[in-house]
Amino acid sequence: MRWQGNQVRRGHTSMDFLEQLKREAREAKAREGRERGTKEYQQAAFRSEAQAALVRLYTYLRELVDNLNAVRPDVSVSYRVEGYGEFTGLRQSEYRLLADDPSAIALSFVCSKDQKVTFPREGRPNIQRQWDYMASHGLRFAFEEARRHTVGKTYQGSFRLECRVPVTLSFAVDLEALRIRFTARNLDFLGEQVYSLKPDVIGGEFFEALAQAVVRKPNRLNQVSGFQISDETRRKLQERLRREAEAKQQEMAHQAEEQPPEPAKKSLLDQLLGGLRRR
Repeated sequence: MRWQGNQVRRGHTSMDFLEQLKREAREAKAREGRERGTKEYQQAAFRSEAQAALVRLYTYLRELVDNLNAVRPDVSVSYRVEGYGEFTGLRQSEYRLLADDPSAIALSFVCSKDQKVTFPREGRPNIQRQWDYMASHGLRFAFEEARRHTVGKTYQGSFRLECRVPVTLSFAVDLEALRIRFTARNLDFLGEQVYSLKPDVIGGEFFEALAQAVVRKPNRLNQVSGFQISDETRRKLQERLRREAEAKQQEMAHQAEEQPPEPAKKSLLDQLLGGLRRR
């Protein structure tokens, strides 16, 4: 009987252990379900907020693009192209708003002038790097081979580059991060700036800063978007603005030299007296 009792007790112990495993498994599944449910709920709530924000953004950008294309403001900008130098005196045009998907919007425009520049490169690695760099920023160019690599001679050629820079401001919903991803490509320089926005940021102050950035006026886009700009980047931007101002002054001075002086305008008093004499 004692042996049988031990058997019974061991059986109870085994059953208790199995029940404990089952209970822990049920709790783990329930916990996983709660976590998954919380994430799905958060994403669903964010999706609703983000889509409402993008509707506001689309409405604002649609009006902005229509007005820019109607007014055609004289916006002059310059870019530094590595391997060549400065693109100066580019003019903005061709404002377009794209929204093929309700969760993604893009504003695009072009900075250009009717000119092409040619500059040489030699050595296959240097030529390939220059090619990749310009292609990655959407620049239009052609390459003309000047000399193939032979014994004692280096491979050479020339790039013929259009003075044209495409700019794109894109907005997309990022469900994983629960943010709206704002990517500015070729806006302040050749390259990308990426912002992570909360839906409630997309409103009046952000709209104003964005419009000012598009027409190259002083703006608070970085501050409004929560983007912390480094001292080095700020220095580069200040240097770019200085170069643009100098280029603008030189262009205005050149135009003034080419145009004949206008005859002096009569004062209002002279016009009035002249009218009285004719009576």
